[in-house]
Amino acid sequence: MSQSDDLLLCPITLELFKDPVLAQDGHTYERQAIVEWIQKKGRSPITDQPLSLEHLYPNHAIKKAVDHFENTMKSKKYQYVLGVDVKKKAGRPLFQSFGKTIFYAEWLPTKKNRPEIILLKIDGARSKKEASFYVDLSRHPHIVRTYGIVHEENDDEDDENNAVMLLQEHAPMGSLYDVLQERRKAPNENILIEIFLQILDAMIFLAFNNVVHADLACRNVLVFRLDENDPENIIVKITDFGLSRHSQLYSLAPSAKKTILNIIPTRYVAPEILSVNTTPDDYTEKSDVFSMGVLIWEAYSRCAIPWAKITDDNDVARRVVNGERLLKPKHCSESYWSIICKTWSKSPKDRPTFAELRRFLTQQYYETTPQPFNIENNTNFYESYNTTKQEYQGATSGNNYSTQLDTNDEIMHNPTNTSIDIVIKNCKMRNLANSRDNCVLLTTGSFNPVHPLHFQNLVRVRDFLENEHQPRWNVLAGYISPTHDSYVHSKLGDPAWIPAKDRCRLCEEAIQHEGPGLSSWIAVSRGECEWEDGFIDFDAVTENFRDFLNSTLVGAGTLFKYPLRVVYVCGLDHYNKCSHVENIEKQKNMSSAIVYRTGCNEQQISRSSKTSGIIYIPLIKERSKLVDVSSAEIRQYFQNPGGNKTNIDR
Repeated sequence: MSQSDDLLLCPITLELFKDPVLAQDGHTYERQAIVEWIQKKGRSPITDQPLSLEHLYPNHAIKKAVDHFENTMKSKKYQYVLGVDVKKKAGRPLFQSFGKTIFYAEWLPTKKNRPEIILLKIDGARSKKEASFYVDLSRHPHIVRTYGIVHEENDDEDDENNAVMLLQEHAPMGSLYDVLQERRKAPNENILIEIFLQILDAMIFLAFNNVVHADLACRNVLVFRLDENDPENIIVKITDFGLSRHSQLYSLAPSAKKTILNIIPTRYVAPEILSVNTTPDDYTEKSDVFSMGVLIWEAYSRCAIPWAKITDDNDVARRVVNGERLLKPKHCSESYWSIICKTWSKSPKDRPTFAELRRFLTQQYYETTPQPFNIENNTNFYESYNTTKQEYQGATSGNNYSTQLDTNDEIMHNPTNTSIDIVIKNCKMRNLANSRDNCVLLTTGSFNPVHPLHFQNLVRVRDFLENEHQPRWNVLAGYISPTHDSYVHSKLGDPAWIPAKDRCRLCEEAIQHEGPGLSSWIAVSRGECEWEDGFIDFDAVTENFRDFLNSTLVGAGTLFKYPLRVVYVCGLDHYNKCSHVENIEKQKNMSSAIVYRTGCNEQQISRSSKTSGIIYIPLIKERSKLVDVSSAEIRQYFQNPGGNKTNIDR
């Protein structure tokens, strides 16, 4: 890895600094990025000399320069004048096609302490949004950064050749199309999968913000770094999204003579886009998913033209609409090909979402790629303290049944249904790898549907454990675990119950809706609701969750030195009705946190008040502005709008 030419960019992430620190090698890095690097590799990414976390110092000069740059952009409202704030470099354009031109550009009056930039000119288009919208939409590690909108010095709104000019960061390696075309053979499959996962991260973000790309292809993926020896060093970013006739971001300029917005990339789009009766409603996340499948095919094929043997685009359109699909590329394995084919289902509803597609690829990657840490060969890994099979009582279809869960042999939770990224990220940010007091919260339930009180309980428990509990515990993450369909359906019946897939999605969207205050440490675990053996009670779920975290993250060669404690979170009414809570506090590295409202049923806190494994946490101010509304009341409200809805209204 080499030092970035842009002093304001971290050489690891290639993003603008937020918290720059100076390391022993004399180079400056983003704090979180270099901490993770040192934790994993221990040596400088630039000089290869040994580095330590103890010798990272804030770089105030770089921080001041970045803040000045950001404040200057904000003061201009992210709008610039050509020839005054920026200029085109002399010479030919970097890229030019029908309706789109890219120019090398420079900052004015000086480019000192400014990132390298280009001007993207889109002919015959006008922006629908404020400049700040385009800037904020690009604040993602895998979306090309937009610094603002550029206007001609004498901009004429009535000019029939009106165009939008975006000021964007420069990608030194060009497009993925250029990079792959120059190669004699396709990269290794693990390199391509890393690229696809980064693109999917960006598309998940766009889909969450209701933005349709409409032209996903390798030419619209820019390469910032390609490291074939270490896929984790690869950085790609998507660009040119929203350029379509039905764009949410741009509109056609009056009397536009040429514009890319009218062009349909026939060989890449979904069949519903090729229909003669296409409407704006046909441009969806699922139409982008279809194009993502073509992009993946294209990358495997070293950017060969899709349907290259067919010269007529109309013939291609007829074939796609009739259900014909591209053939498997030579270097694509069968396991990944079966996933790609899911993106090409004729009906949009049968295609996966971007989040689901990312999960499919990740799961296949874990199954086929050797991992650096092998639990079975490591004598220091965390051992489950419950090594015997135990029976747990559950309910399905209204009947009790017993299921055996061997915590040594069967792992309900795994990296594909329970992301541990939040745990790792927060541990490294807070430098807690060697702490004995780390814990993770877990709460289970139907979440049919989810509402703010579910989150509030986790927040209250976190605050209590980190500030009031003795000893103070470090809460690294909180997980919501929706219950298995068999139990929820048997309890609620039709039409009240919501399938697990949708309950998980609603929980994930609710977390994102609440913002970084929650999304930075709360996530959804799908392990319980996707367990193939059916419903398992929450004490077994919690125990299995503990074993998954510790067998994955604790021990020599991993992140944590000491076992993680899992704290099961529930309300007082749940605790008083379920003896399973007592099973939890009897286990090693497991506790229960019982939240209750002061002045409400406190007399019921008696059964295990002297048990150290159970922590009682009062809710005082937290609910002063909220009314207790149960999931049942919410369901009844929508099922019977004319009924009693006092609490809902409040």
